[in-house]
Amino acid sequence: MTPRPAFFAAGNNGLFPQDELLTLVGYYGLMVNFKDLLVVGSVESNDAEHSDTSSLGPTLDGRLKPDVVAPGSSDLRPLAGFEVQVGELRLHARPSSGAPDRVWRWGAPGGWVGAGGLNPNDPERPARVSPGVLSGFTYGGSWQTRVQWTAGAPPPEAPIEAALYEALSVELRYTLPPAPPAGDPLNPDRPPLPATHELPGFLQLRYGDGVGEGFDDALYFAYGEPLRSGEWRRVRLPLDAPSWAGEVHRLRLTPGLYLGGVYAPSLSGGYELASGTSMASPAAAGVAALALEQLAAQGRYDLAAAPPPPAALRALMTHTARDLARAPEAARAAWNPDTQARGEYGAGPDWSTGYGLVDAVALSALIAADAAAPRWREGVAAPGEVQVFALEVTGAGPLKVTLAWDDPAGSALTAHWAPKLIHDLDLAVLGPDGAAYGPWVLTPPPLHAERYEGGEDEFSAGFVLPAARCRRGGLEALWSGAPREGLSAAPDDVDPLGFAPRLNRGCVDELNPQEQVRLDAPRPGRYEVVVRGPRAGGAPQPFTLVWSQGCAWDISDPAPARAPSRAP
Repeated sequence: MTPRPAFFAAGNNGLFPQDELLTLVGYYGLMVNFKDLLVVGSVESNDAEHSDTSSLGPTLDGRLKPDVVAPGSSDLRPLAGFEVQVGELRLHARPSSGAPDRVWRWGAPGGWVGAGGLNPNDPERPARVSPGVLSGFTYGGSWQTRVQWTAGAPPPEAPIEAALYEALSVELRYTLPPAPPAGDPLNPDRPPLPATHELPGFLQLRYGDGVGEGFDDALYFAYGEPLRSGEWRRVRLPLDAPSWAGEVHRLRLTPGLYLGGVYAPSLSGGYELASGTSMASPAAAGVAALALEQLAAQGRYDLAAAPPPPAALRALMTHTARDLARAPEAARAAWNPDTQARGEYGAGPDWSTGYGLVDAVALSALIAADAAAPRWREGVAAPGEVQVFALEVTGAGPLKVTLAWDDPAGSALTAHWAPKLIHDLDLAVLGPDGAAYGPWVLTPPPLHAERYEGGEDEFSAGFVLPAARCRRGGLEALWSGAPREGLSAAPDDVDPLGFAPRLNRGCVDELNPQEQVRLDAPRPGRYEVVVRGPRAGGAPQPFTLVWSQGCAWDISDPAPARAPSRAP
């Protein structure tokens, strides 16, 4: 049977794992690590920020995963980073009860002083308590974007007799964060990503009795009219649920309740809201299905008799993905439990977003341009063979070349952290002046082979390096195997403390069945794309090579493979 493209969710085991059976969080917390398949992570649909539940790479053997990301939720929450202030909270007694109202004020004697759950991962922005007001910022993304206030457990006075009280009112003020800067410097040919700024429209009140430590029930309230940024409002919440009864020992109020998700078919019938990489993966697969339909309509492939190899679709989708590189907003990104620092999404591929956000428009444009002149080719490289293709660059915009291949299966008997790549191909681009440009190379952070099962590894943020590119005087210097300049200290290949061997410390990628070269501002002239066959022997390896420059797709068709003029 001809292999077909396949998509898998990266799993929701990022900073807040959802699977009790798999406790890994942060780096190396991937639930799915298949080598030749497209593994998809999740981003928030309102601003394409990485969902902090979405699993982070690398795989245990150091390969890049996820490959790409796609929207895994449709947000009904505000952009994280908004400020929330709460003033007086009041339980209103029923007129017939004869009981007084119960009133709490922040910072006052006997008032609510706990702030459990409010921005717990952000020591730079702790909750602030001033007389009568508690202020804090939301944090992170996805399911954890919520601000919580917790009463003392139990409150210093007697428990609340629920039957005596008919409503809760709270003074609130929400202030939206500044609008993100317009434009996308890494993707100037594409429209800017939207970023919504909506105030929360719900409150959640959770409460419980004196049994156990959890909260037993919850009430949800929608505001009668929309709140406005920067204005104080008192919101009244009726307490009329059947579960509001008996003695109440614990209360928790959650303004800005996150109700995100996408509508997915339910096993019980109809549709329901759900969120995560399980939603992002079918979104990416749907884009791929449309791409296959377009490829068939243009006559590039016969999907029944001779479909494209999985590597071809993987190359096309990662080639056209939108790079999400940017430093995170201070209040937007959660802290990684491995490094105790915020995650950053650097230029090129990274452990959070892979090669970037699936871009159906750019993918369709590349396929459409292929109808006029080929924009990718499939070839076969024998072990040690060097093939060279000519490109004539005439326009403006970045030059990007992507190589992908379906690597043979490795042995299931090797250690989890042992390299899984069987056929190691190499990609390089030679400029008109003879300079050799290497692909993006990600060096995986250290992995303690004995202790990774504990859920968190012990390494500093300095070991989580961004993708690097090398420019050398020629192919011999590029492929020499010498370590890259400026590489921060990391455990040796064989470390007495038990760290697993780490590769990708030079200018070539030794781990992944896909490579990409990007020149941000190439000067016009003749370039050569070089593909080197498997270095460690083996069988001839089929591959797919994709090229483009900017959004005009104006690179001429490469000449057939020939003997290299500048290869070592």
